[in-house]
Amino acid sequence: MARIRREGIARTSDERVTGASGLAVPVYGSGGNVVAALLIAGPSARMRANAKSNERSLRWAAAECTRLSGGVPPVQARI
Repeated sequence: MARIRREGIARTSDERVTGASGLAVPVYGSGGNVVAALLIAGPSARMRANAKSNERSLRWAAAECTRLSGGVPPVQARI
């Protein structure tokens, strides 16, 4: 959980269903709290092959959902 909070993304690979993987990122509300999540899932091989693009697109979409709904992402220190 600490890694998910630090990185801002949850990753699964073959956990519940063999051959299936997923990514999830939070959408924030006006108080900076998580109000929703966006998730993409697909075959593990394709998810791995497109990991960077998938993560970048999913983060962008969540940031847009946050912005368009008046949400405020929390400030996260970068080390």
